[in-house]
Amino acid sequence: MTPAVRCDNILPPGRRCNAPMREGMDGIGRVIWTCERCVARAAGRCWQCGKPRQNRSEAAAYCRPCKLKREKVSQRRSAMTPEQVRKKREIDRKRRQKPGYQAYNTEHKRAWMAAHPEKFAEYAEKARLRWHQKRADPGWWEAQKARNRARYAERMAEKRAAQSLDKTSADPSFNGAGQPPAQP
Repeated sequence: MTPAVRCDNILPPGRRCNAPMREGMDGIGRVIWTCERCVARAAGRCWQCGKPRQNRSEAAAYCRPCKLKREKVSQRRSAMTPEQVRKKREIDRKRRQKPGYQAYNTEHKRAWMAAHPEKFAEYAEKARLRWHQKRADPGWWEAQKARNRARYAERMAEKRAAQSLDKTSADPSFNGAGQPPAQP
């Protein structure tokens, strides 16, 4: 088995592309290697799905939905403890080992959609309307920002409380009242 050939192009932030390259032939029969990521980047397309990127700068790699999805995954991964990471990897490994697991799920979803077209259309329409109502209502966005700010404030308060507990439990002179113990 031949090792994968990787792209050596340097991207604008100063990192290598490092995407796998595809082997092909040009019009006169010569073997050529192309990097799909570099081709997509030059065409102003998302690396993940091929849709036009929202930001047309050279450094941009993904469209907005793909970028948000990658950021969510990254945030979720960074919030996990090492034990959670180990368990998740084990579960994923077992799931991947099952033959036809992904094909079964896809087949099952398609069968359900074919058997219930009216329900599927209803769900899709509700989701579409909900999204457009949110976008059209500036009050919803302000309320969402307020909810996010409150959630952030709660998390930061919990974090500060945990940090203060760590500091006080590590300090042997701390007596719980905020004062060092009296000297005999």
